[in-house]
Amino acid sequence: MVEEVGRSEYATLQPEVILGFHDLCLVLDGDEWFMGQLDTDGSAVCWASCGADLAEAIRSL
Repeated sequence: MVEEVGRSEYATLQPEVILGFHDLCLVLDGDEWFMGQLDTDGSAVCWASCGADLAEAIRSL
């Protein structure tokens, strides 16, 4: 399960790709990358949208 925080409600994302960088991750949902963190149960909690460009999303980490 992947959730995006920072909104009034959690939204469950349907990720196509999850790239893990230690505790941080990038999650691709549709054409938008989200930044978040990986939990010990394998889920990801996302708190920021990084747009559609993967290179920019990686720089945002």
